Amino acid sequence: FEEDADDEAAIARLVAIYRSLGQTYELLALRRRQVSRARAVAARVSLRRAVAALYGELDDLERAVLTLREGLEEAPRDAGTVADLAAVLQKTNAHEGLAALYASQAELAAEAGETSGAAAFWSRAAEVELEACGAPRRAVEALERALALDPKPETHDALARIHQSLGEHRKSADHLEALRGLVGVDARPAVTLRLYDALVAAGQGPVARQRLEEDAALPVLAEPIYERLT
Repeated sequence: FEEDADDEAAIARLVAIYRSLGQTYELLALRRRQVSRARAVAARVSLRRAVAALYGELDDLERAVLTLREGLEEAPRDAGTVADLAAVLQKTNAHEGLAALYASQAELAAEAGETSGAAAFWSRAAEVELEACGAPRRAVEALERALALDPKPETHDALARIHQSLGEHRKSADHLEALRGLVGVDARPAVTLRLYDALVAAGQGPVARQRLEEDAALPVLAEPIYERLT
């Protein structure tokens, strides 16, 4: 079979044989040989994903990561490779590496003019920084990058919550003000109540009451707002 290493039919037969016999190491050697002989970047990237998957089967996750990173060196934005690498990094609890992966993909997407895609990657990086790394400051930095590219309500919401958890009530209120202007009428009372609490905590009691009075005039009955006003 060595002579037919580039023959798809021969390779398919050999793969089937190795699989049926459970010969993972032999299959790995074959896939690695294919990588070395493949001429097209897309083919090499795809084959490296196959090699990394085999390393995963052998519980050699370090080599799986190295192999996938080699793929990204040739095709930095290959979605399949990014997804595979993210899965391995998550499995190995390499949280900082995962956040860095998402951040690098965000920068690449931004360079390509894909603002919504870049913002999504920054948001994913922020989630990892906050939930897995316990780094709220880095999460804020990532979310601010996302917000600058694509000002979504959920990004303001996330920033407001993080700033509140850090005791930064004025900053939390700023994002809640923005969020209040983006949500629908039905969702606004709940945001206004959060804004009220943030403003009061920031020493802005009169402004907080003004925001309640503004929403008390809305057609949607917001009983908790009336309760705060009385």
